[in-house]
Amino acid sequence: MKSNLTDVSVRALKPPSKGQLTVWDKNSPLGVRISQGGSKTFILMIGRGKRRTLGRFGIVPLSKACEEARRIAAEKTLGITAPTVKTGVLFDAATIAFVKDHYKSAKPRTKHEAHRLLTNKFPLLDTKLLSEITDEDVSSDLKKLAGTPSEQLHAFRVLRVFFKWCMRLPHRYLRHRPLEGYPAPGKDKKGKRILSDDELRKVWHACEGMFGDMVRLLILWGCRNGEIGRLMPTWEESGVMIIPGEFTKNGRAHAIPILPLARVILAARLMRVTIS
Repeated sequence: MKSNLTDVSVRALKPPSKGQLTVWDKNSPLGVRISQGGSKTFILMIGRGKRRTLGRFGIVPLSKACEEARRIAAEKTLGITAPTVKTGVLFDAATIAFVKDHYKSAKPRTKHEAHRLLTNKFPLLDTKLLSEITDEDVSSDLKKLAGTPSEQLHAFRVLRVFFKWCMRLPHRYLRHRPLEGYPAPGKDKKGKRILSDDELRKVWHACEGMFGDMVRLLILWGCRNGEIGRLMPTWEESGVMIIPGEFTKNGRAHAIPILPLARVILAARLMRVTIS
């Protein structure tokens, strides 16, 4: 059945007593399917026995439905196929969820470093679906970091943990890990050289200001720079500096006796903080 479809004529169409009724427009490839219940849906015949639904009348305007029907019919005639819609989880979206979940109990610095490596060091993976990532993609990005071996190794390790996380329930983003069997690009290199007494003496005398105080305390106490950088006057108890476990690498409190030379440096440091 064919008719000149207009908003008025479509609205006036009566539902069939049973089944469905289709009315085709005389001026376009568009049709309207009316169900027994009275719902009216725009459709398009795209092949023998093949129909595409374009939307329900009242939600999709007739003019838009006609325009879409003509576009699809034209593309079919010209042999233009619609692009394949890819589904899945993108690498950049998964990394955000990974850092939030996997590092929820980690120190802020550790969490920040993992996020930095995943978001800055793998440009080829950034806009890909996880299911599309190959060993070649990973290898290509890692080779670009060959000039900084330590950074390359850290990036590889974080990415390996990320892919393991992607295979876990309940998300289960992957069923095959791209880095399975992939060798590490290098090994940790531990420094063996230590400063001589003469070199330490030169560093000591070159220290100035607040950062100089930190370096001198590092020399005296052998702590990590993050521990010294966070020193608080309230951590001192009866002549002993107690660094809380939440700020140490092993998670245990670290007690350091405050000897006269360290006391002078701490006093100078406190005075600088007060003045600033």
